[in-house]
Amino acid sequence: MLNIIHEIVTTRKEKIGSGKEHVVYDYKADPTKIIKSAWGVDKDQYRYGADSNRHLVDMNSDHIEIFLKYPNLFPKVYKYNNRYAIIEKLDTSKVYQDQKDLYEQLIQYDEVFKNAVESDFLSGLYYTVTKVSGFLPKVVRKMIKAGEDLTLLERYVTLFKKLKNTVGRSAYYGLDITANNLGYDNEGNLKLLDF
Repeated sequence: MLNIIHEIVTTRKEKIGSGKEHVVYDYKADPTKIIKSAWGVDKDQYRYGADSNRHLVDMNSDHIEIFLKYPNLFPKVYKYNNRYAIIEKLDTSKVYQDQKDLYEQLIQYDEVFKNAVESDFLSGLYYTVTKVSGFLPKVVRKMIKAGEDLTLLERYVTLFKKLKNTVGRSAYYGLDITANNLGYDNEGNLKLLDF
């Protein structure tokens, strides 16, 4: 454990991503994995202030437990403790193209997407697929009639429904579905990076 913390702290590794609770770093020992750790600030500081003193804190063990429970939905966990986790590195670059392709495809088939913003399209699609009753069959019928390829839509809808029916059922876990939080594993499976 000390080697990982030492690698993060003393080498001042450049983070490859961060969110409201976690920071992600490359894992020098294996480029197919990343180091995920939690961050916090001093008690008297604003969490998102530019001059706040950010530092490593203990991770929420529930977070990694969910990853372990649903390896088909989240990155594989190779090693973890209260300070960090070594997890599968997912390819996030393709998701941005997927989002663009889905946006361009779906805005043609339903009014609900007319005011959608491409950069936040996957979040809106998740909400629509999981919350708007009867939406999906109507759109799919129109797409089939037009001869559209449904492969990409099916991939995302399948993941969204699995997420909604597992992790999404709990009020404790809010799902942060954005292009930033989705990626493909080495076998081509779409997964959620964070929630």
